[in-house]
Amino acid sequence: MAENQNRGSEWRKWDLHIHSPFTWVNNNYPSNDKDLIIDKFINTVTDSGLDVIGLTNYFKFDNKDFEIKKRLEKKGICTFLNLEVRLSNINKDGQMIDYHIIFDNQLDDSIIKNFLASSKAQTGDSEKAFNQLTKDDIQNKAAINFDNLLEKLCEEGSGLKGHYITGFLSRGHGSATCEPERKTHSVYEEITRKSDLILHSSDKIDNLMRDRKYWLETSPYIKPLLQSSDAHDLNQIGGKYTWIKSDTTFEGLHQIIFEPENRVSISTEKPETKSPYLVIDHVEFSQSNATNTETTKLFFNPNLNTVIGGRSNGKSTLTNSIAQCLNNKLFIPQDPHSGRGMYAFNNSNFNVYWQDGASINSDREVEFIPQDYMISLADKDEDRNNLIRSIVKTDESNYKKILNYEKSVQENKSIIRQLLEELETLNHQLANLRAPEGDKSGIEKQLRKIEAAIKEQSVQVNFSVESQKKYQQSYDNLKKQKNGKRLTELNLQDLASIKTKKIKLQLPLSGTDDSDYNKQLTDFLFTLEQEANHKWQKKLISIETEQNNHLECFKEAINKIHISSDYINGQKNLKNNQELDFLSKQQKDESEKLESFKKFQSKKEKLEAQKVEKQKQLLAIYKNFKQYRNNLKSTFKAKPADGKIEIAIEFSNVPFEHEIQYLRGRNTENDTFIGKFDEDHDTLIDTIFDERNLSFNNTGNKDTLVKDVLSRTWTNLNYILKYEDDYFSQMSQGKKAFVILTLILEFSQDKKPVIIDQPEDSLDNRSIYLELTQYLKSKKKERQIILVTHNPNVVVGADAENVIVANQNSSETPNKDGVQFSYINGSLENTFSNSTSKTVLESKGIREHVIEILEGGKEAFKERENKYTS
Repeated sequence: MAENQNRGSEWRKWDLHIHSPFTWVNNNYPSNDKDLIIDKFINTVTDSGLDVIGLTNYFKFDNKDFEIKKRLEKKGICTFLNLEVRLSNINKDGQMIDYHIIFDNQLDDSIIKNFLASSKAQTGDSEKAFNQLTKDDIQNKAAINFDNLLEKLCEEGSGLKGHYITGFLSRGHGSATCEPERKTHSVYEEITRKSDLILHSSDKIDNLMRDRKYWLETSPYIKPLLQSSDAHDLNQIGGKYTWIKSDTTFEGLHQIIFEPENRVSISTEKPETKSPYLVIDHVEFSQSNATNTETTKLFFNPNLNTVIGGRSNGKSTLTNSIAQCLNNKLFIPQDPHSGRGMYAFNNSNFNVYWQDGASINSDREVEFIPQDYMISLADKDEDRNNLIRSIVKTDESNYKKILNYEKSVQENKSIIRQLLEELETLNHQLANLRAPEGDKSGIEKQLRKIEAAIKEQSVQVNFSVESQKKYQQSYDNLKKQKNGKRLTELNLQDLASIKTKKIKLQLPLSGTDDSDYNKQLTDFLFTLEQEANHKWQKKLISIETEQNNHLECFKEAINKIHISSDYINGQKNLKNNQELDFLSKQQKDESEKLESFKKFQSKKEKLEAQKVEKQKQLLAIYKNFKQYRNNLKSTFKAKPADGKIEIAIEFSNVPFEHEIQYLRGRNTENDTFIGKFDEDHDTLIDTIFDERNLSFNNTGNKDTLVKDVLSRTWTNLNYILKYEDDYFSQMSQGKKAFVILTLILEFSQDKKPVIIDQPEDSLDNRSIYLELTQYLKSKKKERQIILVTHNPNVVVGADAENVIVANQNSSETPNKDGVQFSYINGSLENTFSNSTSKTVLESKGIREHVIEILEGGKEAFKERENKYTS
């Protein structure tokens, strides 16, 4: 026996306009052998891929038509008898209108035959019962007035009430039945208003689509339009059809009146097809009763599955078990001691099977939204940011902008860290720099005194004025040459240091994430850097050669002075005089002091200049953070094309004392600094190196403050939600929860199944009916949804394809075989009552369960029906 894989309303091929092999008009079927043509007809229909047909004949059915219907249904083809009649009312072209009555396939044949016997058609000047019409009457004369036909169908005691659907044949928008002339407008409008559907058989796709759009959007009376073959021979069967999402029942067909757009598709391929690895096919689990273990298989629809039932009847148990089986991170196992957590079936006895045949694949995931999850996210900024980021990840273009921003920030931080280390080295070198004793002006003054004393002493040792002058000139020149030699040696030392370093060119901030464009800039900059370094090194070598030549010149000049007679005679006379010798030593000592002081001053000035330059570099590089933020905010645009929800980027400031606590004493200067920092940290950081009278505790000082301030961006990236231009922060709690759910359902490009447990607990009724149901109807086309609910508007308003009814065993509501939890499932059009059933689930249809379990269920059905019939 075949397994019952009920999944509720499913897409199937329907053709409600296939003429019988015994059709009275334009019969192109072979007619030599009636039994043979019946067999061929049945085999052709069975092999066509059609699940439902409308077996059509004009004005009356041949007795063989009833036989064909029964045989087709035994083959699994749902078959409705479709009576096509000619209305005496005419259209704008003066043609009579073809009209169809599709009878409930569960009607007894005798009721239809009674209708054919009691209904009369005009045949010229007389009237005849439908079943008395001749072939000639049917082909050329017979017609019936529209009002008379409706009156006959509604006749009390006929047994037809609620068991037929009417429709007229459209030959394309703007022709047979659309846009009629004024004189026929009232008749046409009456026919349109009182009919249930439109049958179409055009071969022109554009004409067909235009006509469908008219009846769904433009016409004052919204109607489902069905494509059909209007087949009059075997070759036409299966070529044209309509996809209808419903049970293969008359009640299933009836549903398209209330959902003419979402339950009908005239596409060639099966609509709303999802990847089989993204659809849960069914679950299988075991439960033990008093005598044995019972296994349950529950099948799911690829679209919207709603789980309903009374309190503690196993609704959440089912969805929790799926989340547990697939290791969803939001599933929280129930604690056996406290009872907190989520109750689920024993994981070892619960299996999830996917549409592609995979079982419990650890790589397969579902989106799981437990009870109160949306409220929790509405209250917790960090968790909400994490959720939004995970959703943004599915948007490759926008997520790349986030990654580029974060990469730029990290690279900028790395540059700042390097510069801070270099600044710290300069500060350390300056701190360890020790000045010689005295000061420059004091040393120079002392040297002048010594030089004057030497001159005076030289006179006293018979050292002629001319000789003294020549010696003094030699001595002064010697000092000059030595100073030139000192400076040249310093220059050569500096060149040796400079030659070890390379020029680094920094790429200006790019305002685009075009990798090819950025690579073009980077490659050129690299080439430019190589050329600059080559020229720089060449120039340094040239300068070094020049300085070495200067050094040799200075050495040669010093040597010439040392061996000159003027200098030697002067030195001899000095040595001959003890006082002069002492003065000479003093002069040498003071000269060396002056030289040391000059070296100290030069090094200090160089270090201080390097420090100032490093500070300027740091502040310039730090400004990049603001530019990165502005660039991301201006380029990040995350909003679905047809959606109402938008994700934007904002940056919040990090308060100073959240990161730095060593400014203590809370004096005026400290308070002013912290206040200005929190008000506008970018402006204050521009002056971070300025002198301030700040107070620090033992863990901080000015240098640590600079390092700690410049090491941080002082902002947090936040994702801001807007819905219809309302900011998330300004919404009510219920609206926030709805926006969170909308974000998950609408914004995410993820297509894995989503499980939602009682979302209405967090939302207000208006949101449920007007917003949530619309999102469910839209998103179920893109991803499978399994939703636990106790709100009828969610089930009926969103037109759930598969309704799962849960029940916990009790004396008042027993389950089959006494298992603790039992489930049945089916479509909204599944309707019946079985008072003899011993179990509560099998005692009625899905529609009856919805009405009984969900308060307001009956009104929800009426509201949906009134939408298209009022």
